Amino acid sequence: MRTRNFILGAILILVLGSGCASTQVTGTPKLGFNFSSIDKVAVVAIEGSLESEAAKQQLTDMMNQQLLGKGYSPVERQQMLSVMQERDFQTTSITGAANLGKVLNVGAVIIANVPNYTDKMSMSAKMISVSDNSILWTANGTGDTGKGATQLLSGLGGALGGGLIGGAAGGSTGGTIGALTGGALGAVGGDALSPQKAEQANALITQLFGSLPPRSGGMAVPVTTSAYQQ
Repeated sequence: MRTRNFILGAILILVLGSGCASTQVTGTPKLGFNFSSIDKVAVVAIEGSLESEAAKQQLTDMMNQQLLGKGYSPVERQQMLSVMQERDFQTTSITGAANLGKVLNVGAVIIANVPNYTDKMSMSAKMISVSDNSILWTANGTGDTGKGATQLLSGLGGALGGGLIGGAAGGSTGGTIGALTGGALGAVGGDALSPQKAEQANALITQLFGSLPPRSGGMAVPVTTSAYQQ
């Protein structure tokens, strides 16, 4: 009973504290550039630690949503991938990304990099002019996904579930059942991190693109530094 009460108390503490996360972002637009001259924009590359196409598609959708909110017309990722496959484009360099942008008939392209996508997420993005390969805007930031708290919460949840089942079974058999069940529940919960990571990625992307001048705003503003507390 004491063990169960302790686990319940620990879970309650984690539930109350696991929602706290923050992002820190610095963004720099090209001063003096008239962003109203850019209409269509394509996110042509998401490099770094992400290997899943589904994850890249999700981040691209988040970025496209931000671009729409700024008055730009984003290109769908599937359209961009189709052109890349047909022409065998490489977007790891500024020149390659700009060349792809010319084929897509856009005014600018965006390259994003996600070097770290664990409990401490980091991300950077840059907008490149297709006409002269110049960098029009760049931003980078870090965010806390709260992964550690989620894993601990899942493990405690598994332990609690196993303890309850083991207690019902009783004896040494109950202990074995409890251990196995607790491990299984903890593993399942520990893997269920995608929704929380997506939420934190969206918060970070929102802050990154907050420093991108809107198309209707015209001229760029000075460097912007912002922090977001969730």
